[in-house]
Amino acid sequence: MVINNKKQVKIYVNSLVLTLKKNSLFLKSFLELGNELFLINAFICSSTKTKTFFLENNSIDKLKYKIILDLFPGISSLTKIFLNILLKRKHLYLLSDINYSFQEKLEKIQKVSKIKIIICSSLPTEIVTLDNLYTLLLNTLKSSFNSSNFIIDIYYDPKILGGIIFEHENFFLDLSIKSSLKKLVKIY
Repeated sequence: MVINNKKQVKIYVNSLVLTLKKNSLFLKSFLELGNELFLINAFICSSTKTKTFFLENNSIDKLKYKIILDLFPGISSLTKIFLNILLKRKHLYLLSDINYSFQEKLEKIQKVSKIKIIICSSLPTEIVTLDNLYTLLLNTLKSSFNSSNFIIDIYYDPKILGGIIFEHENFFLDLSIKSSLKKLVKIY
């Protein structure tokens, strides 16, 4: 029976979560493992060469494993055990996908919401203005969504002409001038 990568990744992540739930320090271990996987993945994705080297399914998994342990000598025993399992099963190439899936689980447990904001001009550089903008934004988000933590991705798109666009899971609010002009043109 051949299992595709998505199923394998899901099995690994669910196994990690079940293992961590048996631990009395569930959240601490979960955060620690999540941070370590994130750091290892950041290294893997830091250049095209490292990404190509680590994410190819080939027979040099022992070298990959050794490089990771040499670069991250202080990782937890749980992460080492997990990496060893991936090594034995020749699945180290799935590490990046496992990290992304694990981070999604981590965000759900911590009730983290990802908000995408598209604006028409670059953000002001004055700290006071940025601080006021973020404070206002966070207060609005906290009152609108059932989360206490947010990851805010701000994108610059001059094509929207003015205004702002918010995206969050299945919530989409387009307050851009471009969309207003399109609606106005459709009316006439």
